[in-house]
Amino acid sequence: MDGSETRTAGRTIGNHGLSMFKRMSNTPRQSLLLPALFLSGFLIIAASRSSFAQVDSHVNSWSTSIQTSLLTMTAEAVSLAFDAKTLLALSLLAAAYLIYKSLLTEAILLLSAMGANALCVETAKMLIQSPRPLNGLIQETGYSFPSGHASATIVYLGLLVYFAHPHLNNPKAKTVSNAAFTTAAALVGFNRIYLNAHWLSDVIGGYMLGAFWTTLTMLTTRHLKAREKNHRRAQDSRNCRASPYSHHD
Repeated sequence: MDGSETRTAGRTIGNHGLSMFKRMSNTPRQSLLLPALFLSGFLIIAASRSSFAQVDSHVNSWSTSIQTSLLTMTAEAVSLAFDAKTLLALSLLAAAYLIYKSLLTEAILLLSAMGANALCVETAKMLIQSPRPLNGLIQETGYSFPSGHASATIVYLGLLVYFAHPHLNNPKAKTVSNAAFTTAAALVGFNRIYLNAHWLSDVIGGYMLGAFWTTLTMLTTRHLKAREKNHRRAQDSRNCRASPYSHHD
């Protein structure tokens, strides 16, 4: 596997969470299909870790062969910027901005998704107890599966892009935001493998878990927004009927 294949994998996962979402949410049953697929993918990888051992080993050896001092310095900076704790802190700032823009629902859902994802990551690490690669370029504590960097990046950036889309009138702006999301997700996944901080299966598992929480939160957002819209319509209808100007003698 080379760098282009890794980036392609990241773009594919990002596109599943953003572009396929609308096509698969026409009915309640269809709308739950995408989160279910991502959750199933995560559980399958978690339950069959040994099946990925050979591929993980080959990718780990390949990443060692491309390491340079400049790339390593850059990778360390990316790792710090997209650390799960860093993204959790940034989600607080993003939530504050959303509240300032009168988007309380989005703010609550962003924080809830980030918190739920972080809890699932830590729980999975403790249950599976997968050791990290021994040749890591940076010192990491804790277990390996799944990648908290990968999952938190999917949730944080994926939801910000989703929340921003209704306010982007230019189709090119939506395309750019989607491209930025998938590029960042692919970069973070590649970065964790390059640093030998994670196995390939850790990153894929992190993508799957993050995509599950992202798509589930998207569905929740659509449901709540639809309820709010219906409530406003019903309220307007009642106000119209109650108005003295709504009837004629």
